[in-house]
Amino acid sequence: MKQLLSFLILYLLVFSAFSQKKEAVAIQYITIKDTFLVKEVEKLIQEEVNREVDTTSTDKVFIENFFKKGLGYIKIFVEGNLKGDTTARYYIDTSLMSIREDAADNVYPSFYTYIGSRLVLVYLPVLESVAELNFSEKSKKKLRKKVDVFLEKPQDMTVYNMDGSVAFRDKNFRIDYFRFHSGKYIYVLKSGPPIVVQDGL
Repeated sequence: MKQLLSFLILYLLVFSAFSQKKEAVAIQYITIKDTFLVKEVEKLIQEEVNREVDTTSTDKVFIENFFKKGLGYIKIFVEGNLKGDTTARYYIDTSLMSIREDAADNVYPSFYTYIGSRLVLVYLPVLESVAELNFSEKSKKKLRKKVDVFLEKPQDMTVYNMDGSVAFRDKNFRIDYFRFHSGKYIYVLKSGPPIVVQDGL
């Protein structure tokens, strides 16, 4: 009987531990200390602001210069698994993508900051590979509002069926714009100055 009682207590303790909700953490504001990284982000922003529009393209992201209008934000990915002479490796890129309310937690960054009045989201893929992060709803909502400031205003959009009846209506419709290979890799080295490599080269 004692063994059965001990087993039941142990079972209840283990079940209780595994059934508890994961502790939610807040997406934190940080200050980036790496001055070279900050300068490269500022440079990327200016390059995007000064980018010539492509009048031959049919893609709005190339025809319009959103960054010149004050739209768009930056993503920084702090990458792990460093080898040899590399002490730090970053990937920086521009973004015009919204974060949906129903987006999974891995869509959200661990940290955010501002560089040159521009929102910067900081992701740590190496952390996400070892731990399942559960961000608080309050901090996710707060971050979505910060991202929305740097995106086109949502529009009221109605789609009609062939007979003229309403198929669906979205009062907060927004187009997300995405570009491939528009970022840069930054390698910080022990034995020399940092190296910057354009993605896609």
